Amino acid sequence: MRVLVETFAAPKGGSAESEYEDAAWPSRVYRATTQRFRCAVADGATETSYSRSWAHILVGAFASDRLSGPDVTELAEVRLRWQRGVDARLVKPHAWYVDAKVQSGAYAALVTLDVEAEAGDEPGNWASFAIGDSCLVQMRGAEVVAAFPLDESTAFNDRPHLLGSLRARVDDAIEVARTKGCWRDRDTFFLLSDAIACWFHKEREAGRQPWQLLNQLRRKDRSGFNSWINEMRASKTLKNDDVTVLRLRLATGDGD
Repeated sequence: MRVLVETFAAPKGGSAESEYEDAAWPSRVYRATTQRFRCAVADGATETSYSRSWAHILVGAFASDRLSGPDVTELAEVRLRWQRGVDARLVKPHAWYVDAKVQSGAYAALVTLDVEAEAGDEPGNWASFAIGDSCLVQMRGAEVVAAFPLDESTAFNDRPHLLGSLRARVDDAIEVARTKGCWRDRDTFFLLSDAIACWFHKEREAGRQPWQLLNQLRRKDRSGFNSWINEMRASKTLKNDDVTVLRLRLATGDGD
């Protein structure tokens, strides 16, 4: 199968690029011909410390097949990596309150996509798991084939279940949503952080076709993407939050 991934990102309005706390893998344009492909988007919680690092660790671990469950062993490994990174930073001078915040850990929502090809031009398979309110949407032309884990705008709230960087009693009750399906030639998948996912569903519920706007995004026109996001924030159409859109286009065969 042929894979084309383009990722678009913008920090909260009024924030610097360094304050953007989402993560995606891949974060740049990615083209490949492969039998299997994995990608993910994570949305770090703003009020927690080092959530940007936690989000990056999560998407990287999934992409490299080190976070497939996620099971207890996998979580222990990615949490250890986060802790080591934090410890290295805390050796340097830092604000007094950072130590206390680190004790509470970092949190993030996560949505994943694992795509596999079948022989010839047969439909391939895909699977996904999600924790929190980052979302996956599968498009086939103008048809929404799948919307996961949330499929309507009213399902979003300010207290989603998130995955923490520290082990806690709630580990035994982590709310992991899972789904799977089939893909066909020319299908498109969007992995969306919560603000843009909620916008997508509101637009669809209003009878509009938000996928057209997402399909028109061009990686080379970063300023155009930022302007579009800022216009929606100004009109209150979009919540002022970090925005991540990962667009995956699939095609059968080896191509040219």
